Order: sequence, then structure tokens, then C-alpha cells
Amino acid sequence: MVYFTVNPGNTPKGDFTFHLSSQDGSINSPVRKNFVRNQDMHFDRCLDLTLCFNVAVTDDGGCGVVTNTNAFVSIQVDGSAPVTMSDLGCRKTFDVGDCTAPTLPPTPEPTPEPTPEPTPQPTLQPTPAPTTSAPSMVPSDSPSLVPSTLPSGSPSRPCNVSERDRETAIEEALGSILPSPMGKGSHQGQAIDYLLRSDPLYLCPDDPGLSQRYALAVIYYATEGDDWRRCSAPLDLDSQKAIEEANDACTAANAWLTPYQECTWYGVACDENGAVTTLDIGNNGIAGTMPTELAVLSELEYLYMN
Repeated sequence: MVYFTVNPGNTPKGDFTFHLSSQDGSINSPVRKNFVRNQDMHFDRCLDLTLCFNVAVTDDGGCGVVTNTNAFVSIQVDGSAPVTMSDLGCRKTFDVGDCTAPTLPPTPEPTPEPTPEPTPQPTLQPTPAPTTSAPSMVPSDSPSLVPSTLPSGSPSRPCNVSERDRETAIEEALGSILPSPMGKGSHQGQAIDYLLRSDPLYLCPDDPGLSQRYALAVIYYATEGDDWRRCSAPLDLDSQKAIEEANDACTAANAWLTPYQECTWYGVACDENGAVTTLDIGNNGIAGTMPTELAVLSELEYLYMN
């Protein structure tokens, strides 16, 4: 997984295109977003880093004028340290992946001319004709091997545990922050049901972002997220079309509860370690009461709910 962070700085323009393309032409992925000035926007992509990719940020006219020193693109591969590239500009691209020019193997020397003499004429006599007119073996009435009725192996499971064991392990991992008892229709019950059965991202019990994703899901249900003015969760989390439509309507980020890293959800910003530092859900028709699970976001610095 490669994480891209784009910040257009204090440029007066707003619409920019984040453009990701591979040199072999197999991938061409422009993402047009309304970037907020001096606010980081995050994109997660699964890339084959044996290929060479070009990353560019241009304005809506196609030729970037993102020339102020506050603008940058930051690229981080999995848990490695992020690499930040500033001074964005017209047709300026940055390389990601294996962009070294392939070397050609040396041309081998030609093989010498063959020197052996041709072999003499064959001296063997032809094989005599068979003495019997019919085959000496009679075919058996049935095959000697019986095919097995069971498959040779069982399919592998995500997280390497059964579904029941995964649910139990996730509830145990969240034990210190889960209420007891927990009503099934409560906001916490809805959030744990989302993690266990509805979230297409399908986190495993040992995922470091498990408690953070659970806390944000509780906040979503507690503030009546399905009735927000914008960026509510898709009606069908199992439908890729519904997910794409919800993200397109959100315009500036991904909709909530979609199968992407939660730092890409609308109004959520994170630090380089993926911990939530900003939660801005103000002016979005929120209702209800902010739950105590907000305390799980231990790195939170800014909270906007007006």
C-alpha cells in the first residue's frame, strides 16, 4: 500500500488534479478533487512497486501553477518514512516505484562452426515383424485407481481464523472500551456490528487501527450520521457502485464507513502514523450526543462540531 498526501499550500486556486500513471501505460488514474487550501488530502493506492509510476498535481487548467513553497506531495510506502516533494509546478512529476532503466544483457559471442564429421550410414538391420497378430494383454474391466471424493485442501480464511473466532478476538481486543452490557441497538452495538459484519475492509483482531475505526463508527452512529447533509455512509456497503456514488457525492474526500483507511473519510485528518488529529463534522446537520469513545482518539488536537 502506498499513501499519498497532497497539500496545495496557500495557492489561490482550488481545483486540482492528482495524477497517478505508470510508465508502461497500464495505469492512468487522474483524481480531480477540490483541494482545501493548507489542508492535507490523503489517497491510498495498492501499487506494484516493481513498475515505475509518475505522480503529478496540476490545476484544473491542466498545467500546474502550484509554485508556492507551502505546496507539497508526500509519499509513504507501508510503514516506511514518508518522502516529501515540494515546489510543485507545470508538468513536474515525481517517481514512485522501480524507475531504474532496464539493462540489456551482453550479446553472447557467436558459436564456432561445427567441426564433427557426419556419422556413417546406419549399420543396424531393421527390427523383425512381430510374431503375434493381436496384442498379448487384455485391457482390464475397470480402472485401477479410484478418484478421491474429498478435496486435497481447504480454502484459506482471512486473518487465519474462523469467522466466529475472529469476532470473539475483536471483541476481546476492544474489551477495555466496550460498554458492559452492550445493547444491540446502541450506538456501540451498531459500531461493533459494522466492524464484524458490514465493513468491507475486514480488519483482523491484531490490526493497530481497530480501536480508532471502532471509535469513529460509534461517533458516526451517535451523531446520526445517516442523516448528515453530506458524506454519509453508502446505503449498501456491499455494493461497489453505491460506494463510488457516495464518494463522488462527497467530492473532497471519501464518505464515512467506506472501505478505505478512515483518515480519508470526510472531515478526518491524521498524522504520519495514521492517528486522528482533526475531526471536523461541523455544519453538517449533526445531532445526538458526542459519545465517550471520543477519548479513544488520544492524538486528537482539533474538534469542530458547530
